[in-house]
Amino acid sequence: NGTIGDPVKTIARAQVLAALAFETTGVGERKTIILHPGDYVENVTIDTQFTVLTTHELVGKNTTLSGTLTITKGCTIDGLKMNNLVISATSATGSVDIIGCTVTTSTTKTSSAYTVFRGCDLSSSTLSITGTGTVILVGGNYFTVTVNNAAAGVLSKAVVSMGPVTLTAGTLQLSDTLVYSATNTSNAITQSAGSVLTLNNSQTLIPALTNVSMANDTKRVPVLDSRFQPDNLI
Repeated sequence: NGTIGDPVKTIARAQVLAALAFETTGVGERKTIILHPGDYVENVTIDTQFTVLTTHELVGKNTTLSGTLTITKGCTIDGLKMNNLVISATSATGSVDIIGCTVTTSTTKTSSAYTVFRGCDLSSSTLSITGTGTVILVGGNYFTVTVNNAAAGVLSKAVVSMGPVTLTAGTLQLSDTLVYSATNTSNAITQSAGSVLTLNNSQTLIPALTNVSMANDTKRVPVLDSRFQPDNLI
């Protein structure tokens, strides 16, 4: 029935009820679906604009979608764990906000919708950006990241870890971000001609510090002369 005492068992059914309740009397209004913690074994498509899919997780209990979440309209997804995420929404249908979500396998953005990932964990998921428009990564962790569209603009801000990164086409700005390579012999960032890469206060790392060349210099230890007491220091 979709009531508190008798909740629906699938996200798909909740979407139907939300559409029935709002589409005729509240077109253009935000429709919120609150998921009870648990495992939803289904593939879900968000095809109604302004949908908010959120969850109030309990301690020790996650809200997991054992399938693929496909987004075709502007929406907000908050706190959900899923296997695969596909964003095919266009800029004409609004922006897409992915907040505090975890993706374990693959994430693909194939269209033009303005998209923001905030505090997400994609540390074991590939992220492929082949669509146009802007993508913002704020905080969180990411595994392999690929940008391959001349009209794509990606900004990474204060991301804890990311890598390796492949910039085939488009613009990538890394600010306050740590990028690492997969192996000691691979690049943390691979850039193709014609793309634009901007680095601001960012770092790149390789797994083994033994591969980092160091200056062949004698270790020097400073010695404080006893004549210079703290009161005499300027």
